[in-house]
Amino acid sequence: MNVVISNKYRNELRNIGIDISGVLEGEYSSEQIVNAFNNYYYEKVILDITAIKGYNNVSNLITELKKIFYILDPNRSIVLLENTPEFNNNIIISNLVSSKIYNYAFSLPEVIELFNNPRDYGEVNSYDTLSTTNDVSRIIGIKNITSNAGTTTLMYMMMNELSKKYTVKCIEVNQDDFKYFKNENMKSVNAESFMNEILTEPYPDVILVDQNNYDNELLIKETLYLLEPSILKFNKAIDKNPNLFADLKDKKIIYNRTQMPLPKLQEFSQANNLTPFDIIRNINERDKINPQVINLLTKLGFNKTNNGNIINDDTEKKKSFF
Repeated sequence: MNVVISNKYRNELRNIGIDISGVLEGEYSSEQIVNAFNNYYYEKVILDITAIKGYNNVSNLITELKKIFYILDPNRSIVLLENTPEFNNNIIISNLVSSKIYNYAFSLPEVIELFNNPRDYGEVNSYDTLSTTNDVSRIIGIKNITSNAGTTTLMYMMMNELSKKYTVKCIEVNQDDFKYFKNENMKSVNAESFMNEILTEPYPDVILVDQNNYDNELLIKETLYLLEPSILKFNKAIDKNPNLFADLKDKKIIYNRTQMPLPKLQEFSQANNLTPFDIIRNINERDKINPQVINLLTKLGFNKTNNGNIINDDTEKKKSFF
């Protein structure tokens, strides 16, 4: 079954001759459109651009389309544009193609044709003049499993090391601890503005997100779980969530802020059937170089360098995630 999101062309799209299971009519923001269909099963979605609030502002339209199709699958989507010089031009098409939106139409017959025979990149690659190596950011969430396990401080230290080589932004949601760091790359937002903060250009190479007060599995697909393996804190966490062991299966768990000897940590892991992704001891957040944080970043796939440090070398190629 298929989804139709429409406004000005609602009557035409109602009678397009395909099976329709979901309909959204009127003017909506990208967030409202995504929230309506992010967990909805559909085969294809047809989006009439006049259903996007502020679509007459071309810059706003492109930004909103990018936000929508960062979440919804562009390969199963058809965008119906107005057949006017404002929208039927190389600038619009280049922006669509560079955002992996290949199925755009200017008429109902074109919509039907694309529904039956979707385009692939090879048919529109001549318009792709805007693509960059880093279309979107690598988003990494960090979350405490035991209370006060050190999310904010670890994010700050990760940002400091990464920023020697990458562009980085830290985001916390529904809290305001970041203001004490006095760093312009550490943003405090509310839940309503989170998606806009994530998907507003220019995209940094890396975005670190404090997930303790907010989860968004649509945007944050990679999370580090911080656990302080003390008896008191761990048992409190188990008491709060009896399914904790099952929830942590196959997750990237970090034993953080621990001075427990390695043999004891191994016993703790075996007793609780846990496999830590990394172990971080108490470290000084004011140190200019943090070997333990560098080791964590290396495990996450960021660059190694010849001296073991993440360095600032503008001549070396960026964005080396592997």
